[in-house]
Amino acid sequence: MSNNINEHILKLSGFACLSKALDYKRYMAGIEFDVDKISKKDKQDGSFDFEYKGKMTGNIVIRSEENKIYGTGKKSSSSKLRARLWHYYRQKDYDLTFDQFYEKTMFQIRNNLEYVLECLKVDDIIGG
Repeated sequence: MSNNINEHILKLSGFACLSKALDYKRYMAGIEFDVDKISKKDKQDGSFDFEYKGKMTGNIVIRSEENKIYGTGKKSSSSKLRARLWHYYRQKDYDLTFDQFYEKTMFQIRNNLEYVLECLKVDDIIGG
């Protein structure tokens, strides 16, 4: 028996509001999503699958041969920021809970907003 990877499986959840109706045909989609869980599934034969679970966090572009259809995720900007902070938190080895990390991070953002906006060059982005 070998210790091989059989498949990498992606499971996505979430939804978007589309700019146009869809028909019964083949489409290609570009989706913005975050992976929030990775698990190794033992196939009981010396091999395994990797399963990735993700949530749609942003926009979607759907293409057919004739046109493009755009969609937007229905999460608020604050929910998207919280999700990004969650993924950042999971990559680190902090000695505090996510809620503690979130509150401390948001406190620092609020109290240093001018500096944060300057670092992001928001004036250049929005033409200010």
